[in-house]
Order: sequence, then structure tokens, then C-alpha cells
Amino acid sequence: MEAKVVMVISLTGNYSLSLSVCNRSQQYEARGFTLLEVLVVMVLLGISMAVLVPNIRIFDDSDNMAGFAGTLASDLRRMRTRAITTRMETVAEFDLSNRHYRIADLDDERHFPDGVIVKLKTARSEVTGEHVAGLKFFPDGSSTGGSVVISAPNFHREVQVDWLSGRVAVRNEPGADRNSH
Repeated sequence: MEAKVVMVISLTGNYSLSLSVCNRSQQYEARGFTLLEVLVVMVLLGISMAVLVPNIRIFDDSDNMAGFAGTLASDLRRMRTRAITTRMETVAEFDLSNRHYRIADLDDERHFPDGVIVKLKTARSEVTGEHVAGLKFFPDGSSTGGSVVISAPNFHREVQVDWLSGRVAVRNEPGADRNSH
């Protein structure tokens, strides 16, 4: 055991002396952090921030557009499945001037995100107006074929529909291998 001597001086000039006895474990429990411990923690936090902050991905418009491409592909796949199960043709109608599309079994229109440019490539027989055309699926699963190109600055996706199989695929850029989503 260690003896600890504490001297207290009051403002009136009176001196008092007290003696307290404590062991080492009690002495260290009462202490705070040392300057060295605080500095080590600060350095570790600084290093971790320098590594982590540049790798944090911030949500941007490309996430919204990628979501739109995925939703469109999903809608077209559902439309193909419906054509097969009901044994009836189904059509997705795209109105490029009003910036929306409608799938046969949807009650509402799906609008294109702001800032995105949409181009439709389809069979001539599916063009019904100056800026209106469709993609059609048949009961055997095939389709008229075509693609929907979705682009914006630093973003490009192409949702493709194969005419023979009706398969729907999303590509990142023209000429790239197909990646089905």
C-alpha cells in the first residue's frame, strides 16, 4: 500500500494536512486519460477518416436512373410472363413526348426521371404516332424486339428485348456484353 499525502491551503491562510491510504488499483481507477492515450486515439481516428471518407458513396441521380432501368426491365419481364400465361398479346406503350410508358397490366403510367433522355428502338409496325410506339410480347414468349436507351450525363443503360426469345436484358453501354438483371 502507498500512502498519499494531500496538503490543502485555504484562503484564510490556515493549513490542514490529510493523509489517505489507497492501493495502486484504486489510484489508477480515479485517474482520467493520459495525454499519450488521447493522442493515440486522435491519430487512429484521423487515419480511419482518411481511409473511409473517400470511399463513402454519395447518392446521386445515376442511382435514380439505374433504378428506373431496373424497374422498366422488371415491368417488361412481367409483361412477357403475362402474355405467356394468358395466351394473349401484351403491349408496352411508350409516349416519348409526354415522358411516360404504360404496361398492359398497370393501372398507372410510369414517368421517366427528370434529366434522362429516353430513346425507343422498335419494329415499324409498333409505331402508332409521331412520338408513340410500343414493344409487343406474344403468347409464345417472343416479341417484336427492340430496346429502350436511357441516358444522361455520365449514365447510359439499354434495356433490350430479344425478338425471338423475348428475353429482357439490361446493358451498361452499347456494344457491351449483355448482363441480365
